[in-house]
Amino acid sequence: MDAALVNFTLAALALTVSGAIAVRQLLIARRANYLAVSLHLLNETATAEFLNSEEYVVKRLGEEHRAECGISGLPEPARSKVWQVAYMYQTVGYLAVLRAVDRRMVTYLVGLRAVNAWRSLSAFVEVERESNSTGVGFRFFEDLASRCVNLSPANAIKQFRLQSFPETQDTEGS
Repeated sequence: MDAALVNFTLAALALTVSGAIAVRQLLIARRANYLAVSLHLLNETATAEFLNSEEYVVKRLGEEHRAECGISGLPEPARSKVWQVAYMYQTVGYLAVLRAVDRRMVTYLVGLRAVNAWRSLSAFVEVERESNSTGVGFRFFEDLASRCVNLSPANAIKQFRLQSFPETQDTEGS
């Protein structure tokens, strides 16, 4: 009876250790996936083409066009620039909601930029929603922006315990 109890205990211990190792491997694989997707998103949002489109959306779109035309009613090249920016942040928001990427990482990676883009595009998106029978266009983009609206550099510094580079000191004569 004692041998059976020892064997059972060892088997249970082996099963527990195997399970813990499997869970750890799963978490490592998920983090690797987060990193790969996040780096890809960072690369995409840092291309000259995307940055030019984003700058246009944030700085010039509202001055050059009225929101009543929606996105579909914009002339080219404005329409293509808006679609590029809106769909990029829609995709990022979608991936965050589905947990294909770490939401916190995405928040700090593109959060403030998504907020600025949403502020510039929200009225155009609302017109698109009204003209579309489903009325759900760009909800993932809106969700991303709404989760990032309260971001601040001070919060990031505190949350991640970021340090400031020390001020330069005169080292002559030392």
